[in-house]
Amino acid sequence: MELNFSLNMFSTQDQTITTPPDDFSSGDFYIHFHLINVNLPSQTNVTNSIDDFTTTIINQNFWISSNNLCSCNDTTVLDEDNNICLYDSFSTLPIPHSILRTILPVIGAGARQMRAENNEGRDVLEMHVTLCLTTQPMVQESHPHVCAASQLIVDRLEKVTMHDTSDYSTKQCSICLEELSNEFKSELIKTKCFHIFHKDCIFQWFKKCTIRQLAYSCPLCRCNCEII
Repeated sequence: MELNFSLNMFSTQDQTITTPPDDFSSGDFYIHFHLINVNLPSQTNVTNSIDDFTTTIINQNFWISSNNLCSCNDTTVLDEDNNICLYDSFSTLPIPHSILRTILPVIGAGARQMRAENNEGRDVLEMHVTLCLTTQPMVQESHPHVCAASQLIVDRLEKVTMHDTSDYSTKQCSICLEELSNEFKSELIKTKCFHIFHKDCIFQWFKKCTIRQLAYSCPLCRCNCEII
């Protein structure tokens, strides 16, 4: 499955909340969260009908502490222990953890801007957040042209041994992030840009390039891996 997402936010100028919770603090945020899940068919083209697409919409509202939300950025979001309240608040929504960790700093930046622009001294800051998750199945491996094209590129690359990797600073395959000495993926491939990957990993990478009709690029530096 391939999962993509888009995020949209805007503030509400006219306050609609009249009954804050008991633990409310002035300047806290009331977030209207709209989650849209779209499941696409494996092949999207002009012949698809509306029945081929499955869309689920979830609307939830959250009270979020201003201090918790405004302190969230690309660095602090990684400290989940100190952000447990923030993560728990959105845990009721079916959002993959990796995507939640990506969007929280963006929402935090929006919250900081709203707080800085709160010249009227509003007690409640309201924000609308719309997250669209789009899921599309990958082309099945049974398509022979996908595997054949990818295998051709892999076969043209140089095979190396663990001894050869000592000349390079990296000890990990940047695709799977496992050690290059992993016994289950012992066969190694070197690209012409001198980056080393597990053969199975680079094969899967090139399959995605084939499916998306992209250049066969190095996952690390995007150098063209095709050898003429």
